[in-house]
Amino acid sequence: MQRRRDEAGQALVEMALVMPMLIAMIVAVMTFGHLFMSQQIITNASREGARAGTLGQGETAIKQIIEEQLTAAHLQETPQIIVQGAGGPSGSQVTVTVTYPLKLVTPVPGLPNPFPLNSQTIMRIE
Repeated sequence: MQRRRDEAGQALVEMALVMPMLIAMIVAVMTFGHLFMSQQIITNASREGARAGTLGQGETAIKQIIEEQLTAAHLQETPQIIVQGAGGPSGSQVTVTVTYPLKLVTPVPGLPNPFPLNSQTIMRIE
């Protein structure tokens, strides 16, 4: 099939109109994927810290465990870690709260940068 002369640049114009939307969608999917992955890492670190607290570890050891978990996952920002109830009697609860300021690689309108990720874990001391 032969193209007519006046349709020669049609595909280029259509590509120029659609390409920015496709790129924006790909960047948005990657950014939200990074957010969800980082949230999972922070949740896991919070659980590991709370688990250490249920086994009798002190507040300093719990914070160190959480920081090691985050460093192993290549999250380099300084988290805010709050530990309550560590070293309490058997049957009481230990609460670990981790807040991490995740710097977004690409800014997304409507989302703060750094984006605060939070996780709280409550476990009963054995």
